Amino acid sequence: MTEAPQASVKIVLCVDDDPGILSALERVLRRTPFEVVAALGPEEGLKLAETVNPDIILLDMKMPGMSGPEFMQEVRKIIGNVPVVFITGMNNGDQEAKRLGAGYYIRKPFSNHYVRNVVEMLIGDISEERRLELIEMLDQG
Repeated sequence: MTEAPQASVKIVLCVDDDPGILSALERVLRRTPFEVVAALGPEEGLKLAETVNPDIILLDMKMPGMSGPEFMQEVRKIIGNVPVVFITGMNNGDQEAKRLGAGYYIRKPFSNHYVRNVVEMLIGDISEERRLELIEMLDQG
């Protein structure tokens, strides 16, 4: 009897200059089917992105040395059009994130449930019905 092929584990790359935020994201995503890789700052994030080829990137919008939007441009040169979700404390973060080409944004301080739903909706192996349900929930805030 032939076994069904195992689906590969999808990788979430979290990039932030705040170790507390990275730790919180790792805790939030620990009980998901995704592998979480954390990078403290944009330079480490670019190196990891090339090494692990993430399925999604959760990215701080403002970091010293390289902003989130600059990072997004650089990482897409390296690994292509990976989904990016900005993490921001800015009040107008949603408008800025969409203007820059990110599908969604996560506002600091973030809800654990919201973070998990965004990641699941963007890269989860879920039904189209569940994806639409998540989109509706996320768009309502």
